[in-house]
Amino acid sequence: MTPLFLAYGATKSLPPGVVNVIHGGVSISSDLISHKDIEAVSFVGSTTVGKKVYDTVAKHGKRSQINM
Repeated sequence: MTPLFLAYGATKSLPPGVVNVIHGGVSISSDLISHKDIEAVSFVGSTTVGKKVYDTVAKHGKRSQINM
């Protein structure tokens, strides 16, 4: 729950759309990472999923912060 509380606080002090927390599986993350308007990705989760997210981020040449 801590990331959700931090994100909520950030949404109160930053412009809309700057911080978003999205829960979902591989298809949702792949669609978001590959979207032209997404410039950077931050991921916190398992090593298995983190490696897949990192591979997708690297393939699209975007900045990332991956915590596994």
